[in-house]
This record gives sequence, C-alpha cells and structure tokens, in this order.
Amino acid sequence: MKRLSRWIYPLLRQPLESPSIYCGECQIVSFLQALNIQTVHVIGHSGGGAVAIALAATMPSLVSSLVISDSTGIPLGALPRVALRRLIEMVMETPKVKPVPMLRFSQALLYNGVFRTQNVIQSARLGLKKDLRPLLRQIQSPTLVLWGGNDRFIPVQLGYEFAQYIPDARMIVAEGEYHEWAMFRPEKFVPMIVDFLDEVEKSGSFCSTYAGK
Repeated sequence: MKRLSRWIYPLLRQPLESPSIYCGECQIVSFLQALNIQTVHVIGHSGGGAVAIALAATMPSLVSSLVISDSTGIPLGALPRVALRRLIEMVMETPKVKPVPMLRFSQALLYNGVFRTQNVIQSARLGLKKDLRPLLRQIQSPTLVLWGGNDRFIPVQLGYEFAQYIPDARMIVAEGEYHEWAMFRPEKFVPMIVDFLDEVEKSGSFCSTYAGK
C-alpha cells in the first residue's frame, strides 16, 4: 500500500428530487473528474456499498478494485421486520462498543434524523426495495465482500449472495461482528482491506477464496 497515496471520503448529498443509487454514483464520477483521477479503489459500507456496486458495474474502467461491507443492494424485506432486526442488533451491539465511538455514532444518527430526515427516509426506501443483482455480473474488478457474522440488519446470507453473483469475488466473514463493525472495529476491518489492495496492486489478480475470521 506504499503506492496508494490518497484516501478520499466523499460526502454524498442526495438531491431530494432524485432518490436513486445512481445519483450518488454520478456525484462520485464528477468529483473524480474534477480531481483528474483516472482510476480508484472503491470501498463502500451499507448504503455506500450499493453506490460502489453501481459504480463498478457501470464504469468498470474507473474502478481498479471493489470492497463492499455489509452492503445494501438486495431488498431487505418489509419495514417492520427490518426495523425489529435493527433494534435487536443495536441492543446486542451497544454493550460491546467503547463509549466514545458509540456516542459519536449516536450523535450522527440523531443529526441525520433531525436535519436530514428526507434523505434518511429515501435511503431507507432504497435499502428496502432496491435490487442491484442484475448489475452484479457486470462487475469486472477484483472484489472483496466483507460482512459481520452477527449482522442482523443486513444478514450475512445476503453477503454470500453478493459474493456468489459478482465474478471471482472473495468473501470474508468477521465472526462476532455487527453491522457497524467497519466503524467500531477499525483495527480488524482496515487490515483486511489493506491486505486485499496490496494483493491487487502487486499481482493484478487474486484467487477466489471464502474464509471466516
């Protein structure tokens, strides 16, 4: 990863009149064009994973590799059941998270719920209904699928489905981790990505394997 000089975290602002995964994709493309960046490694968690999938499938020349983590993109089901799964998971996860990260996460949830209510509603609708499976076979870049083994919000079975339909995708299940493990367990999450990107950059390809950690 010594050759990887920049990590970019774009803040997507979804126009209210365009509730679409592809709106986020277009913003990323415009952002990269403005910086004159030709190719990127794309990493997306949860709803960001759906945007990353759309980008990799529709603009393969731009995406050198793809990492999705606990991603939306396969319909989650009826809202009451999804909400109940989410509530149960947060009750189970909270005691295992350090106070400061959980406080920051709670503040972000509150801020978005109060000041970006419409965007939260639109994101929820996309997560519940949007089906990106027709795009998965179009992905050409090396792909790593990361999933928390205890994710109840977006169950690990959906992760296996992503890995099944994305050509030559690799999947790693982080046993005992929940939906937000990318944020709450960076010491576990980040090395998996760094190892994958090292392999991609050194060899240009990798062997498809399934592993549990």
